[in-house]
Amino acid sequence: MRKQPVSKLQKLKEAVHKKYRSFGSVKCAAINEQVLFNRYGWVHLSFDGKGHKRNTDNIIMRLHLVLYAPEVIQNAPIVIKDELVKLYINGVERQIRFIELACSIISTKKYVTVILRKIADGNLHFYSVRRTKNRVKKLLLKQKSP
Repeated sequence: MRKQPVSKLQKLKEAVHKKYRSFGSVKCAAINEQVLFNRYGWVHLSFDGKGHKRNTDNIIMRLHLVLYAPEVIQNAPIVIKDELVKLYINGVERQIRFIELACSIISTKKYVTVILRKIADGNLHFYSVRRTKNRVKKLLLKQKSP
């Protein structure tokens, strides 16, 4: 039986997953809570909220950005969005809290937004990561200026 060649995406996923598992939990200064890095966030990097697989370029972008997530969570100066949503999960209504944090990564001059999630009374956990929108970048730059 021949082995299938390992794709570049698969190699990247394996390398980033090792690093992701090492994050454990991080203290978020903006909201003064611990944030866990669990399987929910890892799965959401490859699949959207409806369970559809993301396209390869989107997955690669998120895999690169997730490496900055602990730094963003620790250093984010402000909470961009904090909203409570009611969703039905397995037929049961649940309150889900989504929190968005953004931060400038000084070493790379990138702006990264991290989304955190808390289901009902559960633990706050990393949910997603993306590039920061321009309006938020302007807000962050404005906040730095005296």
